[in-house]
Amino acid sequence: MPETPAEMSSSSKAKRRWLKALLVTGLLLVALGGGAWVAIDLLGKALWREHPSELEAAGFSVDPSLAFTPAVEGTFWADPFVRGMTDGEIPGLRERFEELLKSDPHHDPMAVVRNVETVRRSSLSRGESFEVFDAELGLDPKESAERVMAIMRELDEDVDRFRDALRLAPSSPFPNLSVFDADIEFPAAVAVDPLRLLSLRARCLLKLGHLREALDDIEDAFRLHRHLEADPVLIDCLIISASTSSLLRVVWDGLERGLWDTTSLETLDRLFVERIDEYHGFASVVRCELCYTHAVRTRWFASGLPDEIDGVPFDQPPQTFHRPDWLPEWRWIAASQDFLDGLAWRTLPPGALFAAFVDFDRWVVGTLLNPEIPLGERIDSLEKILPENRIMGFRNPGFEFAFSSAYGFGAAFSRYEDAKALLHLARAAVAAERFRLDTGGYPGAWEDFVPRWLGSVPADPWSGGSLIYRLDEEGRPVIYSVGRNGIDNDGVSKSRTEGDLVWRYSAVE
Repeated sequence: MPETPAEMSSSSKAKRRWLKALLVTGLLLVALGGGAWVAIDLLGKALWREHPSELEAAGFSVDPSLAFTPAVEGTFWADPFVRGMTDGEIPGLRERFEELLKSDPHHDPMAVVRNVETVRRSSLSRGESFEVFDAELGLDPKESAERVMAIMRELDEDVDRFRDALRLAPSSPFPNLSVFDADIEFPAAVAVDPLRLLSLRARCLLKLGHLREALDDIEDAFRLHRHLEADPVLIDCLIISASTSSLLRVVWDGLERGLWDTTSLETLDRLFVERIDEYHGFASVVRCELCYTHAVRTRWFASGLPDEIDGVPFDQPPQTFHRPDWLPEWRWIAASQDFLDGLAWRTLPPGALFAAFVDFDRWVVGTLLNPEIPLGERIDSLEKILPENRIMGFRNPGFEFAFSSAYGFGAAFSRYEDAKALLHLARAAVAAERFRLDTGGYPGAWEDFVPRWLGSVPADPWSGGSLIYRLDEEGRPVIYSVGRNGIDNDGVSKSRTEGDLVWRYSAVE
């Protein structure tokens, strides 16, 4: 039976009432969402404004003029030759060396370098050693070293200018502190090639029996470490740890072969003492990194977020919605996740991002720099912080962005502390070798050569106790740190994060 006009009118009114209620509800939800967005934004920004005083009360400086030493005239980073390499106006030393190497008449000039760098390659953690000989090259390691040094002599003038600069006062690499108001580029990366070149020179000179000159190159490399550590940030950690490992392989090779004489060993001991005393440790790096990142974020707060960071679009959304393991990896599910991640990121109040930065800094102060927590646990926490902060599979995209850099921190700090432990291991190995030259055999325990040949038992940066010393089956030293996991594995290394960090020599053939 058809509806009567009265019934049709009543039904139309009901629909209008329903649509009106729906519209009002939608507007209320939008108003509530907008109000929440504004509240979160305002609260986050207010939290950020108060944050500097909170950090300063905890003993941290957020003023670049107090945390960093500007590169003024008379400092290494302000030297015209170094600045020329930094700005790209002067070709880098390694770049020029490789160009000169191409002029070598051999059909594969880089094989000459490989024949020097890989001969009796050492593993400080396992004590592996093996000969490498390029049959096509037709040169033994000593001849390869002579050829490399002949090419390097053409760089003597530039190397001498660089050595002169190394003797200048240290500073941060920034010419002036206003650099924090612009896009920051770290010129410290210019140190990578000179460090590689100094390590290669030291290796060649050692093979040729020029011990004093090899020690000069090692000392100059340590001087460059000192300039990198003047105001250390994360990139400096990576450069120093890689360079330290490379230089100590040269020392290891000389000890393994019995090439260092007593005078050279005394010089190495002095260099290690100075370097260990200068070594900042990762806590100083965290403090400088905290000041640097705070200065950058303050600039963002004042002028707005940049379009990209290190070439990555700033609006590239971090992962907010974590796909559960039981959900199939279908394409439409991945597309939906990307869409939701992008939506969450683009609608995030800027204040929420700055509140996440505050949370990150608080975590750094309360956990990463807490001396009551074992060092290995603190660094391990860098790799756990994000997974542990999911709520039902979801993460605050601002929190995700603020803490994403923590992944890089863990590996960098671990290698930095490994390098410090290696310096202690190397110094102990040098003292054991001095004992051998004086007495005819290696010491059997610490008390045999401490304090005459070694002032005190070296500390293990990872355990907070002492390094462990013993002799292997052939009567040669095995010296090790318990490593990042803090567990004594009896001098066995498994990986960078597990097992011990060991200084041992090859089996006697």
